Amino acid sequence: SAASDVYKRQTTDPSASSTGDDESTGEPPAGCAGDTSNITQSGEVLASSVFDTLLGPAYEADLAIDGNVGTSWFSAGPSKDGVESTFEWYTQFDHCIDGVALISNSMHANPDFREGFGFEAATLEIVDQSGSVVFEEELDLSGTPDPDIVLDTGGALGNQIRIRFREHESEDCGGFAELAIDGRTQR
Repeated sequence: SAASDVYKRQTTDPSASSTGDDESTGEPPAGCAGDTSNITQSGEVLASSVFDTLLGPAYEADLAIDGNVGTSWFSAGPSKDGVESTFEWYTQFDHCIDGVALISNSMHANPDFREGFGFEAATLEIVDQSGSVVFEEELDLSGTPDPDIVLDTGGALGNQIRIRFREHESEDCGGFAELAIDGRTQR
């Protein structure tokens, strides 16, 4: 998919830093095995709200993991969610999460949705099975369309990615096109 391609291009750079590597050996964190692959489809998603049309919900959370940058999840905006709209990806078991890409609406199939329907800021968290936040990053999404974000999460061991979006660009809705997650199985 285009989202995975963007993610792979930006994360396979040999000069990129790997914040989660063991500083003394340069090896991945203990407990991670195998090659990194796109694990996005191994999880489920949910969102704090979904923008409804006259025909019902049309921009559901699943659209953010469908591999198509021409579709997007859109929240119902601050009138429904308040200050934060939340998007979550989760699996039953912890994975070593090596990287996360968040792709904006800039290539949406409807050109009218490419700008003005994002956010200004977000917090991305990786949470483990015990409920502990094991990785946290503040995201600057200022500008429109929002920038594409690619994070090296260093093999953080978790089963949930929670993104709390703030400062909606539109009072009606806000969203993004794709979430792509690279990871490995736990030993």
